[in-house]
Amino acid sequence: MQETSYSSHPLIESVVYKSFSRAIADIGLPEFTHQVFMREITPHLKSIGSRFPDDERSLSKMWKAILRGEIIATEVWNDEILVFYVRAECAGYLVDIRLTCRGGQWAVQSVVSISPRPLVRSVWFRRTAYVGSVLIAAVLGYSVHHPGTQPVAPAPQQVVSMHSAETAGTRNTTHEASSSSQAEASAPRTITFTLSRGMALSELSRFLQSQHLVNDATAFDMALKKSGVDRHIKPGVYTFREGMNESQIIHVLEQGPSKA
Repeated sequence: MQETSYSSHPLIESVVYKSFSRAIADIGLPEFTHQVFMREITPHLKSIGSRFPDDERSLSKMWKAILRGEIIATEVWNDEILVFYVRAECAGYLVDIRLTCRGGQWAVQSVVSISPRPLVRSVWFRRTAYVGSVLIAAVLGYSVHHPGTQPVAPAPQQVVSMHSAETAGTRNTTHEASSSSQAEASAPRTITFTLSRGMALSELSRFLQSQHLVNDATAFDMALKKSGVDRHIKPGVYTFREGMNESQIIHVLEQGPSKA
């Protein structure tokens, strides 16, 4: 079988610091399968006496971590074997591994090291350090821009002024409410009467007398006849205001009902 030449491949060096899975896709290499990894990895773990769990679930996590891992360096051996040095983080460990690809066939060349991940590389540590640095920067920035700043109590006269303003506002509100109540109380009372079809005008006159709008119902009947309005009054609802005189009432009747 003809061996593939990698020494002149333009992407070999450019994939450094990329993820392993992205790099082999860019170069056009076949997938580094789970089956190959599981077959190749166990002897290497035993040879270095690693404490990393060797159960299938843990090793599957390592395989996924290696696919996401970062390529540290690449080499070409004998113009036919492509070598990747990959660093991955898995289950609290840093895994440095060397993988080879020859003629499209992957192999685990060696496990360089498996060591507990330093605290400074943990996600929790980095996030905590970031939050702490932001808080410290905020405190220092405030101290620089506001040296010796202390809360200042308001002067007594300011408190008095505010109290006076609030009192004045309360008085104004009370005065407005009182004025509104007085205006409502002084507004003339509205009186309505419904003149039904066929109803005698004398009933209207007696109603107006009962509401103290006219002094004498009979005299008001005569005034209606004298003015001729009695012949033009239509059935409906008529609205009167308290304090109207006789001529104003007759004018309302002459204008017609507010509601038919």
